[in-house]
Parts: sequence; structure tokens; C-alpha cells
Amino acid sequence: EEEESEEELSLQLDEDGPLTRSMVFIPGARVADDFLAEGSVEALRRCAEVCFQARPSKGRYSSGKTFWTPWTQEPRCELEALALAILRRHCPDPAASAGVEWWTLCLETDADVGWHWDRDYVLEDSGVNLHPMLGTVTYLSEEPCQLSTMAVDVVSPATREEAAPVPLPAADAQALCVVVPPRAGRHLVFDGRFLHGAPCWGSGPSKVTDAEHGRRVTFLAALLQRDRGLENS
Repeated sequence: EEEESEEELSLQLDEDGPLTRSMVFIPGARVADDFLAEGSVEALRRCAEVCFQARPSKGRYSSGKTFWTPWTQEPRCELEALALAILRRHCPDPAASAGVEWWTLCLETDADVGWHWDRDYVLEDSGVNLHPMLGTVTYLSEEPCQLSTMAVDVVSPATREEAAPVPLPAADAQALCVVVPPRAGRHLVFDGRFLHGAPCWGSGPSKVTDAEHGRRVTFLAALLQRDRGLENS
């Protein structure tokens, strides 16, 4: 038979989602204090501020850039070394090609992060919800009145109708929620399919003065069992 002129991209789905090994992550979220070496937080914070790319956008998602580091990469900077340390701690023996997609957030203390799922935002337009295996937040600041990160065991389906929003649970449904207040050096890891954010509750945190340096700096890393990052910028 005549060979096809164009190579087709196949996407294999398992019961837990596309391109992920069926796995159980129990409990669905974990917190480790003093995750970072003593004395390293301030240097990492300065790097994170320089690296910060996310900006507001008129579209569905903020604009900006994320960074991809494969398992086999030798670290070329402090943040890439942190990304690889996170990957190798939580995924010490990957069953296939693996890597970590990472980015930073440097926000004013009272700026919230809306509820969302981490996923490939290009593939979602084709009806596929591709999530990371694990999501992580590493805190690089501990200023007063900062918003807490929240992760809820609400999992979006692996597939959906094209252009249709992912349905949320009914208003009277129950879900397990983990609330993690920021603390310098603290590390949160959670099932990459979980709904999460840093929402503002009620009247929100009180305003801080310039002397209090109201900035929340975090390092975000998504662990992926694939050879490239999610298209989520």
C-alpha cells in the first residue's frame, strides 16, 4: 500500500487520562515544611521574580511562558535545579519519558489565583483534557496576610465535547479540600487532575503597607510522563 504522506499523531488514553500511567496518589495532597535547604529561599525568590512571565490577558487564560526540563537535563540554573529536584523526589523511577514544566508567580498579596485545572490548553479545544501526573507549589515568601492555596479532589474528565466547559459538581455536592497557608520553604504536592487555586475569601486579606513587602512568590512545577511540556501558556 502507498504510505501516508502525513504522519498521524496517536494519543493513547487510559482510565486515568491521556498519556499517564494508571496510578494511585493517596492522600491526594501532601505538604512538606522545610523542603528547601536552609539559606536557599532568598536566592530562589530573587530568581523567581526575574523569571516571572505570566500577565493578564483578554482571552480565557493569562499570557506568558512556561519552561520545560526533561528528566535527563543537567540543571543550567537554580530554578531548573529545583524543578529537577521536585521531579526526582516525586517520580524517582519513571516508567517512560518524563519531565517537569515549571513557572513562577510573583503577585501582590491580595491578588488571587482563580480556580482552574492544569491541562494542555491546545488539546482541550479538541475535546481532550490532558493533565499532569502531579502538581506542586513551592513557597518562596512568607509575608503577612497572604492567600492560601486550595486543592479540591474535583477531577475533570479525560475527554469532553469540543468547546464545552468542564462541568462542575452540583452546589450541594461534597468534596475534600486541602488549604495550605504560605510559608517560606513549604512544598505542596497534589494529584495533577485536582481543581485548585488561591481564591480570595469574603472581604479578602487586609491591605499591607509598602514596608511589609506585600508580594506572594511561588514556584509552580507540573510533573509529566511525556517528552514535552503542556501547551498552557
